[in-house]
Amino acid sequence: SLLYVAVPIFSLFLLEVAAKSRTYEFQSGKVAFEEAWSNCKDKGMQLATAQSLDDYNELGRLLNQPQYKDQDFWATDQDIDRNIAWSFTFNEAEMTLISQEGDWAKTRCMLVRSFFHAGTAGTDWNDDLCGQSHGYICDRL
Repeated sequence: SLLYVAVPIFSLFLLEVAAKSRTYEFQSGKVAFEEAWSNCKDKGMQLATAQSLDDYNELGRLLNQPQYKDQDFWATDQDIDRNIAWSFTFNEAEMTLISQEGDWAKTRCMLVRSFFHAGTAGTDWNDDLCGQSHGYICDRL
């Protein structure tokens, strides 16, 4: 079962969700990637990552809740030296990031976002300039 706890922290909204053996903290305060990474580390956590198909699906399920409508969150994995599209491969099932942007050389940090379109909720993974500000998701394994 999932536990939902909402706690206001300064101007941030923190939502901690226990999902299977992982705990995610959703931070809506917008910061650059490095600050998000550091904030998670300071809590003894890490930025959320999809290490399995179950993780990928669980993060998608959590992000498809109304309170995350059209929000972006930093997640882990960095594309530091490569100019290629991100992809995940879990047990031969592959999920690929949006590739229509054509600016891979200029973007280096990963984010996950929820979207609601025509009554349908969805989640996609993308990259953005590391200095841009987004919410972030901390992950306690």
